Amino acid sequence: MIAPGEGVLVAVSGGPDSTALLLALCALAREFGWALRVAHVNHGLRGEYSDEDERFVRDLVTPLDIPFHRKRIPVAQFAAEEKENLEAVARRERYEYLIHLARRYRCACIATGHTLDDQAETVLHHVVRSSGIEGLTGIAPVWTVENCRVVRPLLDLTRKEVLEFLQAQESPFRVDESNADLNLTRNFIRHEILPRLERINPRVREALARLADIARLETDAHDLADEQWLDRFAQRTGREIAVSRVEFLLLHAAGQRRIVRRLLSWIAPDLHPTLEIIDTIRELASSTKGGRRCVFRGHGVVSRQKDRLVFAPCDSVTRSKRTGSRKPSG
Repeated sequence: MIAPGEGVLVAVSGGPDSTALLLALCALAREFGWALRVAHVNHGLRGEYSDEDERFVRDLVTPLDIPFHRKRIPVAQFAAEEKENLEAVARRERYEYLIHLARRYRCACIATGHTLDDQAETVLHHVVRSSGIEGLTGIAPVWTVENCRVVRPLLDLTRKEVLEFLQAQESPFRVDESNADLNLTRNFIRHEILPRLERINPRVREALARLADIARLETDAHDLADEQWLDRFAQRTGREIAVSRVEFLLLHAAGQRRIVRRLLSWIAPDLHPTLEIIDTIRELASSTKGGRRCVFRGHGVVSRQKDRLVFAPCDSVTRSKRTGSRKPSG
């Protein structure tokens, strides 16, 4: 719950989902006394179209008398420097900025415009990437990252319902033409796979969203046991986390995978590990050779050190210099 007077940071790209989110929250804010702020990140990936998105959001927010924060980030440059996936870097940089703002202005939460369609696409994306049962949980309605709460109020609404709401409000919105690029996996799932699956089940999106809810309940059932195990056998030293290799190897394969996934989420929230990555770390733990490690460029390092398995976040010199050279804009 968000108490009267508390702040809500709304992430607005200018697309239909985030535009609808902002308009809906404005109506609720008047009723419940919330203090809204809007944040927009210009990734600079679409040239003048990205700049037009920024202007659209600014013009949308101005008459609402809501504080507007924006930041331009050369995502393509950062991705090239780090040899990382463009979308992953964009997501990481976006959330870094949102978290910075939420902390600075003591917002109770960050609100994003994810919908039921996004949930269905995410679940399918994780299935084809072999992400395991945790991947089936999809997008969490409420997610805590670096002690900041992220909420997705539109997660039970379809994209069609969002568009109908905007039409009723007579509100314009921006269209990202890159969403039609079928070379991007998510777009291929959206435009090719889901429509075909609808021939089998016209409500396949709702079915995939229910699957995510069921998977989340299943994984939640293991959380307490995993937390208890980590309390006993994990040690933090600065930013590193080390676990007993012997105790880790005594776990069932499913338990090992859950522990690895949880530890990776602590040191590298943006990694989104596949089953292959997780099993590579399991193999590292069972190796009889010391001094071996798995490096996930731009994310972190997992190393086998005698009787310990050590998880450490990325400490790239390049990234440290880059991060230190740019100041968040308000």
